[in-house]
Amino acid sequence: MDKQAIFDRVATHLLKQNRRAIKRFVSDDGTDVDEKCMYRGEDGLSCAIGCLIPDSKYEERFENLTPDTDPEVHSRNPTRYESVLAFRAMLAEVTGAEDENDFSFLRGLQRVHDFGDPANWAARLSDFAKDNGLRYSVVV
Repeated sequence: MDKQAIFDRVATHLLKQNRRAIKRFVSDDGTDVDEKCMYRGEDGLSCAIGCLIPDSKYEERFENLTPDTDPEVHSRNPTRYESVLAFRAMLAEVTGAEDENDFSFLRGLQRVHDFGDPANWAARLSDFAKDNGLRYSVVV
């Protein structure tokens, strides 16, 4: 899948969904609620990268990893290291990502979802397209 195809698929998905894929975590005493973006969120929602991951390839251990996570940073933790390697291998398989530039591209799309209000996604996706030399012609 080339970058334009990835962008089109993610942009269409995000603009149709128009909600962040999150999971709510409630503190033990019930007084604090924290929301965290997830590849697979509540109500069947998925994030910018989650929409690229077929259900058959999704593993819960991929949550909390980003496409540009450096495996070497986790080399002292064998379980985490293996999860990072598996996550990146799966992303390479489903998107064709081959190098750090490709993984950084995916992370940029993830940031649109994770750090933006859905009301601003169209503008942010337009900026992302311009910054990456892509066409922005998504119709939902």
